[in-house]
Amino acid sequence: MKYLTEKEVSEITRLALSTLRNHRHLRRGIPYCKIGASVRYNEEDVLAFMEVRKIRFDSDQPSPDRPRYFQGRGDQYYRLENDGSRTPIGKKEIIF
Repeated sequence: MKYLTEKEVSEITRLALSTLRNHRHLRRGIPYCKIGASVRYNEEDVLAFMEVRKIRFDSDQPSPDRPRYFQGRGDQYYRLENDGSRTPIGKKEIIF
């Protein structure tokens, strides 16, 4: 497990440091750890954050064995079913 600084996360996601800080203040965005005054992000959480926001095109629609995911408010994640319904899931249930 690798932890990243907010500057490293900013470089990976191309989100401004001020945006990451604002997300933390609003309790949204990428989960993080705080050690004293230092902020660290789990690399897997950063990659999951980016993956659930991936835009897919008709030719790139996931097959039934590769479902689509997205993040709702806060830390709630959903799986988009083939019939269009949403199933709430935990972050650990996301399959890449």
